[in-house]
Amino acid sequence: MQSAPATVGGKRPRTDCARACTVSCTYLRPAPEGSTVYVESKVVHLGKRMGMTTGTMRIGSRDGKAAYTCEHSKVNMAVSSL
Repeated sequence: MQSAPATVGGKRPRTDCARACTVSCTYLRPAPEGSTVYVESKVVHLGKRMGMTTGTMRIGSRDGKAAYTCEHSKVNMAVSSL
């Protein structure tokens, strides 16, 4: 019995491995209990191998004071299987 994955179209399968490049979170102020919190996220870049997103949580309205911000980027390092 063969345990390796089957080839597709005569090519070896690839194992995709994503690694975080940047994870940054900034806490600016507390959101009062019972308040409405608006979450905004944005894809800054989405390329063939790398992607980056940002996010902001605002208190009270879409234009309210920022309570929390974050940034996350990942790189995809595809590795050929043996």
